[in-house]
Amino acid sequence: TRRRMRRTLSEGSASSAQVAEGRAKMQRQAISLGVVAPVVLARRRVAATPAATSSRAPPADQKSHFLGRRPSHGASAPPRGPPSLRAVADAAPARAPRGRGRGGKGGRGGGGGGGSGGSSVDASTSARIQGELTGARDPRDILAIVDADGDAFDPIHTATAIHRIATHTKGDATRESVTSSPSFAALMDLVRANLAGMNSQGLANVAWACARLDHSPGADLLDDITAGLERELTASTNSNSSPAKDPATKPRGRVAKAREVKPQAVSNMVWALGTLRHRPSDDALASIFHAVGPRLASFRAQELTNVVLGAAHMEYAPGEAFNASVYDAVRANHRSFEGQETSNLLWALARIGARAPDELVSTLLEQSAAQNLGGMASALNLSQCLWACAKMGVNPPETYVKAVDAELPRCANRLTTESVDCILWALATMGAPLSADAMDALTSAAARLADRMDAEMLVKTHWALARLRHRPAPGDMQQIVSAARRLADELPADDRLTVMHAWGGLRTN
Repeated sequence: TRRRMRRTLSEGSASSAQVAEGRAKMQRQAISLGVVAPVVLARRRVAATPAATSSRAPPADQKSHFLGRRPSHGASAPPRGPPSLRAVADAAPARAPRGRGRGGKGGRGGGGGGGSGGSSVDASTSARIQGELTGARDPRDILAIVDADGDAFDPIHTATAIHRIATHTKGDATRESVTSSPSFAALMDLVRANLAGMNSQGLANVAWACARLDHSPGADLLDDITAGLERELTASTNSNSSPAKDPATKPRGRVAKAREVKPQAVSNMVWALGTLRHRPSDDALASIFHAVGPRLASFRAQELTNVVLGAAHMEYAPGEAFNASVYDAVRANHRSFEGQETSNLLWALARIGARAPDELVSTLLEQSAAQNLGGMASALNLSQCLWACAKMGVNPPETYVKAVDAELPRCANRLTTESVDCILWALATMGAPLSADAMDALTSAAARLADRMDAEMLVKTHWALARLRHRPAPGDMQQIVSAARRLADELPADDRLTVMHAWGGLRTN
């Protein structure tokens, strides 16, 4: 009996050891797959080393309120972005709608990093911090690293942290929670402290992250970021254009070489400035676009588009030399443009006052037609392209018009008030009505959205319908007329005459 009891106890101990080993193996596998955030490992290491805990962990009253460990002490949220700039208007009632330019997400940033180091901590600590930042996929974990190791951050850590937060922050509620937390405010202080040590990639990652998070870091910081990009572009340009030297006269030893500025860094930076509606000085912008123009041949379609789109959102016209470089780059790379890049590029060119060559516009639009106008984004794509054609005075090719004819009845339920406004204004300006089915679908969308239109949109809708000589179905026309009557008191005398003239031309009481 005693032998059987000892055997049972021995087997139980072995089984417990096997279970413990199995659990440890599962945890190691979860960590290697990214299921357990690396910051958990850091906390375990800190907890296991009392000396490290005393040197690394911040005081209890300095931990993140965002993580539920510190009261906010009345801290207020950082200031939000500035209001959108007003569009430059043409003369009413044939005033061009502003259109809607999109930048997608401005690329995906530069993957973090982007600096020269400079931290006083040892290499192993620096590598550990960078590894934890690049492995973290939850903004809360990244902010926890900021709380625990912020005093050891160098420019690379700082740029990586804010880039990773922007990459993994999803939804408006989460974004508001992140950017209003004291931990994020502390990170922005680290950005300001480390900005001088960042290269163009790090600077672009900071600007891109702020734009993605819809967080305005302030005009001074954005001007400093712009100045940093300008310096690097100028240094890189001077380095590439300097004449070759005689090897015999070349100084001995290691010579510092200007860092090459990557197209993605330029694209993300300019896109971010436009998205945040921040316009640096004209001298700074002129220097940047002068340096970027000759490099556009190496830009991908989205990178090139975002540069022009950023200029449009800043309401800055780079000039004919830059525009010519854009046209040359698009000609050489037009097959890589898809629906969104095509519509954004044409919209942005029209916004900065450029007139793209007819053959280039036709090439892009024919390709867009072959791509089904961008699929589910067709409603926005075609509205921007038609608006751009009318603004630049370029007639779209017949193949594109036929594609719009076929697509409008299918995408009419996805049209917004801005899309309807752009399409009607463009068709009326070019004097190019579509087929009866397409026009009926367009005017039905206008009737559905009439109650959401402001007075100016309703006036332009009447003006466009009269100029196109298209009378909507009785029910649709009645909805449009009723919406205009409700806003009659808001209309100036000239706009009332425009509406009444349209009613007379369309034989509507």
